[in-house]
Amino acid sequence: GELPPRLRTELAESNIQLLTKVPFFNENRSDTFLSLAASALKRRVYTPGSFIIHQAEMQRELIIIKTGKADILLEGVPDAVGSLLPGDFIGDYQLLFGTVNQVSVRTVDYTEALVLTFAEFKQVMSHPHNDEFAFAKLGGTFRQSHDDGCIETIYETKESLKKIMSTANTILGGKSRSKLMDMMAEHEIVTKEFRILPNSKVHVYWDVFSIASILYYSIDAPIRIASNYRASALASSYDYGFIVGYCIDAMFIVDMILRASVYAYSSYEHGRTIIVTNKSQIRQKYLSSGKFKIDLFAVVPFDLIAAGTSSYHSLFRLSKLIRVSQIPQAASNLQNHLDACLHIKTTETQRSVLLMLMYSLLLIVWSSAGWNALRQGESGVISVYWALTTLSTVGYGDVTPEDFVETVYALIVGAVGAVFTAAVVANVTSFFHDAELSEHNYEHQMNCIKRYVERHKISHDSSQRVLEYFDYVEQEQDGLSESVILREAIPDHLASNVLIHITQPMVEACDFFADCEIGFIRKIMTSLEQVFFGAQCMVMNKHVPSNSMYFIKKGLVHLMKADEEDESLKVIRKLDANDCFAEGCLVEYWEKNPFLAQTASECELWTLKRSVFQQILVEFPRSRTLLKQVNTKQNDEQYRRRASVHDALKAAERAKRNATRYIHPHSLFIQGWFGVILGVTLYSMIVLPFRVAFLENYEISPAWVFFDYFGDCIFLVDFLFRASFEAFFDENNNLVVDHKAIWQHFVKSGKVKWHILSIMPLEVLTLAFPTLCPLWRLQTWSLFRLNKLLRVIEMPSLIRSVESSLAKVGVKVPKNPLKVVKLLLVILLLAHINACVFFAIANFNQHANSGDLNAQHNWANAEGLVGSSPTCPGEAVPLEMVGQQYTAGLYWAMATISTAGYGDITADLNSLQEILYSTLILIVGMLVYTLVIASLEDIVAQLDVTSSLYKIKTDRANTYAQIQCLPESLKGKIGAYNDQLWRSHLGVKGDKLLKYVSPALKSELIVDATMPYLEKVFFLKDCNADFVHCIMQCLELEIYLSDDYLFREGERGDALHILVSGSVDLLTSQGVKFKTVSYCTLVETSFFLFEPQICSAKAADSCEVFQLRMATFLNGLDDYQLSSQFREYLAAHHSSLQEAKASIENTITNLSSSKMVKFFDANDDIVKVPKGVILPDSNFRVVWDITLFLGLLYLITSIPLQISFAGIGMVNLIIDLFVDAFFLMDVYCRLRKFAVVKNGYLVSRPNDFGKLYRETDFHLDLVCVFPASILAFAFGVRNQYYGICRLFQFLRVLSFVKYLEGVTEILSTKTRFTVTTATLRLTQIFMIILILTHWFSCAFHFIGDQGAEFDDTWIIVDEMQHESRGRRYLRSFYWSLYTITTIGYGSVPVISIHERLFSMLAMAVGAVICDAGLTAVLASILQNKDKQAGTNNRRIQCTKLFMATNDVDERLQSKILEYFAYADDEMRNIDETDILNDFSSSLRSEVLSHFSFDSLRDCTYFDDISDGAIFSLIKNLEPYLAVTGEKLSVIGEPCYDLYVFQKGSVRTKDATGAIANVAEGDIIGHLATQAKSHREGLPTHSLEINLISANFSKSKNGNPYVIVKNGRYRCRSLIKSTRNWMETIDMKVKVENADNSHKTELIVKEWRKRQNHVVVGYGEIIVTESSLGDVMVCPIHDDRGRNVGTIELRAKLCRLSASDALTSHEMTSTALSFSHLYRLPISADKELRKYLDLSKRSNFVERIPQIGEGIEVEKDSTDAAVDWDLSIEREGLGLSNKV
Repeated sequence: GELPPRLRTELAESNIQLLTKVPFFNENRSDTFLSLAASALKRRVYTPGSFIIHQAEMQRELIIIKTGKADILLEGVPDAVGSLLPGDFIGDYQLLFGTVNQVSVRTVDYTEALVLTFAEFKQVMSHPHNDEFAFAKLGGTFRQSHDDGCIETIYETKESLKKIMSTANTILGGKSRSKLMDMMAEHEIVTKEFRILPNSKVHVYWDVFSIASILYYSIDAPIRIASNYRASALASSYDYGFIVGYCIDAMFIVDMILRASVYAYSSYEHGRTIIVTNKSQIRQKYLSSGKFKIDLFAVVPFDLIAAGTSSYHSLFRLSKLIRVSQIPQAASNLQNHLDACLHIKTTETQRSVLLMLMYSLLLIVWSSAGWNALRQGESGVISVYWALTTLSTVGYGDVTPEDFVETVYALIVGAVGAVFTAAVVANVTSFFHDAELSEHNYEHQMNCIKRYVERHKISHDSSQRVLEYFDYVEQEQDGLSESVILREAIPDHLASNVLIHITQPMVEACDFFADCEIGFIRKIMTSLEQVFFGAQCMVMNKHVPSNSMYFIKKGLVHLMKADEEDESLKVIRKLDANDCFAEGCLVEYWEKNPFLAQTASECELWTLKRSVFQQILVEFPRSRTLLKQVNTKQNDEQYRRRASVHDALKAAERAKRNATRYIHPHSLFIQGWFGVILGVTLYSMIVLPFRVAFLENYEISPAWVFFDYFGDCIFLVDFLFRASFEAFFDENNNLVVDHKAIWQHFVKSGKVKWHILSIMPLEVLTLAFPTLCPLWRLQTWSLFRLNKLLRVIEMPSLIRSVESSLAKVGVKVPKNPLKVVKLLLVILLLAHINACVFFAIANFNQHANSGDLNAQHNWANAEGLVGSSPTCPGEAVPLEMVGQQYTAGLYWAMATISTAGYGDITADLNSLQEILYSTLILIVGMLVYTLVIASLEDIVAQLDVTSSLYKIKTDRANTYAQIQCLPESLKGKIGAYNDQLWRSHLGVKGDKLLKYVSPALKSELIVDATMPYLEKVFFLKDCNADFVHCIMQCLELEIYLSDDYLFREGERGDALHILVSGSVDLLTSQGVKFKTVSYCTLVETSFFLFEPQICSAKAADSCEVFQLRMATFLNGLDDYQLSSQFREYLAAHHSSLQEAKASIENTITNLSSSKMVKFFDANDDIVKVPKGVILPDSNFRVVWDITLFLGLLYLITSIPLQISFAGIGMVNLIIDLFVDAFFLMDVYCRLRKFAVVKNGYLVSRPNDFGKLYRETDFHLDLVCVFPASILAFAFGVRNQYYGICRLFQFLRVLSFVKYLEGVTEILSTKTRFTVTTATLRLTQIFMIILILTHWFSCAFHFIGDQGAEFDDTWIIVDEMQHESRGRRYLRSFYWSLYTITTIGYGSVPVISIHERLFSMLAMAVGAVICDAGLTAVLASILQNKDKQAGTNNRRIQCTKLFMATNDVDERLQSKILEYFAYADDEMRNIDETDILNDFSSSLRSEVLSHFSFDSLRDCTYFDDISDGAIFSLIKNLEPYLAVTGEKLSVIGEPCYDLYVFQKGSVRTKDATGAIANVAEGDIIGHLATQAKSHREGLPTHSLEINLISANFSKSKNGNPYVIVKNGRYRCRSLIKSTRNWMETIDMKVKVENADNSHKTELIVKEWRKRQNHVVVGYGEIIVTESSLGDVMVCPIHDDRGRNVGTIELRAKLCRLSASDALTSHEMTSTALSFSHLYRLPISADKELRKYLDLSKRSNFVERIPQIGEGIEVEKDSTDAAVDWDLSIEREGLGLSNKV
């Protein structure tokens, strides 16, 4: 769909050769017909085993196999009865005659087919070229046609079916069956030579071996080289390791031999996948591949150079490292072979993770090997430790370079490490990033609907149901819309299969369709629509009769009836999953519902609409007859019996369920229970590791025993619940309560083993081993209980369950803050566990070397946290020391995980255990860091979706306006429209907005807004509620700006306008206002009388209008079978419409009086602003808001300083007083002076905007102005307490984001500086980082200052106690900055426990907000920026691949690629159709009118219609891009469109060969030239104008050109970059003057960049036959008559000779370059003229267009003119004659 129409057509015409094999589309058809049909073909790809068509189903699709193979199947026949190969087709008979499929077709291989659907076929047949077929008049079938193609189709189909029947009889009869199967089987090459097939398991084993071997090469070589370098030797002696290397070499040599001889491979040829086993082909394929070159180089034995010596040179083995480049391909091969050989599916994410791990391993090994080679005497473990700290950018600083060479190497590894870290982060982010920058994004849709609900004051019940709907989508479907996925993400044929899979259990369980044919039931399944209802919602109420049948997918529904006595509702039946109700409304119209339906829980229902059901019945007459008999008396007993049996079975099932003890999976108990399990699991995670590591020499206390065994009881009860009582829903949504089934489900889930292991009482081992020194009793007890931590595996699901249960009880936790909290929780839990393990390692070392000071190598000993001679048993470690130990361990863990890496606490380099564990935690820290970034980027992207989409939309609109060179007035309107759309609906157009919710919710939202008006509308006010609700679902919401036209006088009245906000002026044809209306239905007389508008409607201010289209209304009448009723109603009540019309006409007539005009002008509704009220866009408000923001910045910086440094002077007090007074004044102004804009409307009355303020920010602002600090100062408070009292003012920081966005909006509106979304996000994150750094520096100084009196703090150790406040602030700010940014210099000491705890908090906040948050914002911005470039590149690559695989002609390939280059470079990827569709109907018409109204009005063909009718035609204009060489019209060929030329280059040629350039605005098409020739006659003379030069005094250095105008015919010169033309223009003109003179107008224009075509001036010349071509000077004048220059030219007028005289008005128009036009289909003009003719009839009923015209009608076979019946005797099949 991205290609221009001509290129799409040319591409489609390559399939005509396949299409002409179908009898109906034979070669005798016209080229135009075949081209239309080929263009309608759609490509589909079917996977092996997929059904293309199903027997007995009404599909009506022509299927042409392009590649692949499919089997033909027949019901009752076990084997295939035929096959379809490339070029074969099926379904042509069903397409033409509307019958069910006689056979089924199932694919054998991947199959590509060309499909002509019935909908596309109808479009082809409705083309004016195909009127001769009379397809619509025949009822949508060719059963009454004598067309030769139809007759040939019948004959060929019958012959094919005879062959199929013969084959079926042979198969069922068993005669020569094996011979038949051999004939049908594929021919395979039989060979006796040994071959390894592509699906052999050998490939899997070899792939694993090759990856392991490459890793061995890559690890062994650098380690050996490093070892030799350390030994100062280039060679080493041979050892057993070489044997492994040489064995691998031998295996690779064998692999090369096998690949060149016995490895068969798959090839896709001629639509089939074949196995190539030919030895020469196998060898040729391998030798020509790039793999062979790498293999050959890698197996060359360079190391044999040293074979004559006893030493081994490792450098000669470096050639093996070239195989590292084969790792990606080896991983891909492994992935493919696992699927083909072992049927193990792996994802691209898993493959990427494998590659990332392997490359990470190699990078670490290579880096550590190089470092180890440079560091004499350093162990390999230390080198790996250094490599990890450097590559991960942690950089403890405990291992550092000591000389120049090491420094250079460290710099190189550090640079590589930065890139490595970024690559890992990017890859992991891509795995977890799921934010979708599209209008389908869940958060975006919810925000937009919320804005709509608030703006239109939707009722509380409807608003609540909207929120419940989005909660359901988020919780049950992870924010994904199934309807969107089925509609857009999955091809139509696969979407049908998915729908059938989803709906099959529900439909099959319904007795209503029990006896219907299978094709009918499949059609029902694919026609259901999904709807959602929250708990306690009325599905069927007493006011609106149901028009749909409901199927229950999930949830519970109660059917109820009103009690006759007290009218209370009583439940008569309870329904659950796979039940259905309201089927009766499908076969008869209900006046009222016989029962009511209410949901008892959240429900997912699927509906079948009556109108859809009636259309399906047309296709299946047998099922229609059966269903009509359901309600007849003769079947009542049988149906009741079947229903009673069904009810009995359901009742028995419910009784069994009620008798069984079970826990419902959605019950509040189980949701609360999950919270308990989560709490116990967190207890185990925190307490058990802590006790094992830190509570040394403590005894087991009763409290510990109680809490531990209480948790054990919880886990045991949970195991019993899960194993026997927690019911579940099976794949068909049936609630399973059987205990055995619950146990089996629990076992299959894989959780049972973790539950069993976690409840095992391993602590009984303490009876045999009460202590495991150095672990004393409590530590040993806790060690044996660590199996409880296995429940951590369930933590994610438990957290989700707790979130869900909180949402159900009404506690809605914001999604994004919750994500951040969960991230911090993960970081803290990991830090806690790592702190415990890290200290335990140190403590074990201390105990193992108790008393030996030289052997005690551990970090805790270095920090002085453990005694030099610990004993077990011994004295319990004091809790104060335990706190210090834990704080130090947690401090190290946080510094490592957050990658801050201070280096003040590090692993002891002499402790192998600590080094190894630190290395492991560095890897874990890197993964946690990347996960945090991924999650934060997802959050940022979600926050940014709505504003980003709006920014993209406005940028595209502005780019479009610039490319099209729209006038400033239109550019301003486009900007104003987008601004209003953002204020109203967050930038989403109304028709798209309401599609964000289900149809049922959409109806509710529209009901609240429009019902008061629809209740008064003609005809609708007397209709059933179900039809009215159907109409409301079809209403379209539009926004109109002030001065926008809703419609104009004379325009087609094909829309009913319901004004729900704003006001509209009604105008006469002269533009005089005679009435202003609001909150009403606009001029419904024209709509229901089917006549043009009698006045114009213009928006007086911004307004919102719901529109009902005429086509929608007529289709609704047809669907509800109300067409006849409407005709009768119109005939009986048209007088009321005529009276309303007469009233308007009388008012317009009376306006001829000047007094009436003045009266109406004097009563204009003007919004008056009360005196003293300040508007939002005033300069005063701009200054005020900027001052507010600066005041806020002062508060959030000064208050932390006042608290931390305890400094307050008179100057500070004065500033504080001024700021507080300013904010107090702001509260008053917002209550009484400051008008606001609310939901796009100006609120200027003080009472109104004051009320809004009191409902929003007033309470916070009131608290913030409480003068606690002033009172404290008055009482003599001068220290930190003064600053603490100012925390009331500090609360204003909660409004920081709002103030920042306000300043940003001011910059955008008051200056030319546009603040992009990316700039705003970056500004916010940088300001947050700076503010956090300031706050943390103040808090860090406060902690150090307060503790300096009692203990050493950083101020004492850093010797800052005597420094000034400024120096101390600078030092603390320095610490805060490098901590929050996770640089982690460590130069400021962190001493006390409080400082370390605070440092850990700063590390966590810094890792989340600064490091990860900033990275996430930048990644999100760059991703959005590069999205279009990636899309363009992907589009071109996919196009090239498609054209290469489909053998597209090289000429066409070149044209397609040329178009893409034009679209990227010139059009900037702007699709004009999409842009115009995003505008309102009024704005779209205004843009199109700018280019086309004058052209259409001046066209002779449209002289007989009014301006209003012209505007009706403009609504049908479509942007059209003509490609180079495209023929827009051809002499002698029909032309079905008119084109308005906009820009580009188009040239015309008449019948005599005369050529002329088309001027901008000219109409192209035979109808236009025909009308002109009829009006003016054919040309009599030839006019030759030779342009010589020009001289313009007011030129602006544009490129000039001249338009020569003769009457209504114009011709354009070329655009010149100079003023010297030397160009000749030849024209044929009609001369009617007696003196044979002719006046010619000259219009001089300039093409200027970004202004397009600018008029310079006008001139005219008079030429006679006596003119001899002398040089003439034509003066040029501007609009005001001022001379702006001259043109020097020659002109000659000659009478046409007989050979040059035109006999035809037609012209051939050819595009010379990519040209932009607007296309008007002739069918739209014919439809309008027909409408205008019908509107003149006095009988109003006759004006109604034919409803249902073109809808296929069931025809009886006896009426057919040809024998289309396919009844065939199926001898021996035992089947009926007809399928």
